Amino acid sequence: MNKLTRILGLIILTTVIFSCATVTPRQRMMVGRWKPVKIENADIPEHKTANLQKSVTDTLAPKAGDSTKAAGTGTDPKQAEKLKRLIQTEFRSELQLNADKTAVKYFHGKMFNATWKLKKKETLLVAKSADTGQKVELEILRVNDTSATVIQRSPYGNLRITFHKEK
Repeated sequence: MNKLTRILGLIILTTVIFSCATVTPRQRMMVGRWKPVKIENADIPEHKTANLQKSVTDTLAPKAGDSTKAAGTGTDPKQAEKLKRLIQTEFRSELQLNADKTAVKYFHGKMFNATWKLKKKETLLVAKSADTGQKVELEILRVNDTSATVIQRSPYGNLRITFHKEK
């Protein structure tokens, strides 16, 4: 009887441990190496984007006769220039999400390590840097096995980034 109780206790303990470490289908889809293919300024309303050209530099160029505001952004030219540099930097970077909840972002040949998790019913990916403690939040709009569309919030503006999965 004592042996049976021990075996039953071990079975229950291992079941509890393994049931807590489940991986959801959306988390499985997120694991992999992601390369940005399209980056847009998400602060421009949808009805205005039909009138604007698709180039990011055109949407950030100041309007004729408007020296204090950048076109479509509602910010000053310095902030628009910082947003433009952020877009260029993000376009050259890659994001790798691993199954062990670690993430690596490649900027200009440098690696930044972080941990990641999904929050708010798996619609928000939160990555926290292991080195600096800085948090990055990506709001997931759409994700499938080959591509994902997210919104990244920054002090200079919001970016809508479309990623394609490599390998």
